[in-house]
Amino acid sequence: MNLKFILIKAIDIYIFLIILRAIFSWFRLNQQNMFFQLYLFLIKLTEPVLGKLRDLQLRILPNLSIDFSPLLALLILNFLQNIVLTSNL
Repeated sequence: MNLKFILIKAIDIYIFLIILRAIFSWFRLNQQNMFFQLYLFLIKLTEPVLGKLRDLQLRILPNLSIDFSPLLALLILNFLQNIVLTSNL
């Protein structure tokens, strides 16, 4: 396994986690729901990135009521993945 493969797979996994968190956010989960702990785990893994992007969005567009941080994160991760794919690692 080379570094390029590891980076691509790590980005793939993080993209999957962000998408899964976005899907979970559409449902009302309470502590009795079996997916609640998984959702909390997804928040812990993705919030460091999504929180920073959400803060950036609030500074640029303060009156926007839709959270575009997952979409922005996916675009950035896709861009990084393309850079890794075209690099000579």
